[in-house]
Amino acid sequence: MSAAAEEWAVRAADALVWPDPCLRRQVLLALAARHVGGAFQLVFAELADHLELNAISLWMALMELRRKGLIDARFGPVMTITLAIDFPTDELNQPAEVSALPRMSMEGAE
Repeated sequence: MSAAAEEWAVRAADALVWPDPCLRRQVLLALAARHVGGAFQLVFAELADHLELNAISLWMALMELRRKGLIDARFGPVMTITLAIDFPTDELNQPAEVSALPRMSMEGAE
């Protein structure tokens, strides 16, 4: 699927209010329940059965979670899922350090 087609599909689904935020939350919690540390695998059909969802609803929810940067997923009969808490970090995507304390400097002391 091209990036343009994926974006169109997500917008079309949003216009239909589908999948709803509660569904995305339900899917994310189900994924978090399977998380032990790092990437993990699960069977797409088993997840759909567990959540009592049809394949299209589950796929749309997973795509939306991926688009929002909450998961990384490799789709197929057996999916590989990485939650955002396990994304690799480097100096460029570290959160900025913020302090509410005033800075002490030589200039301010003069």
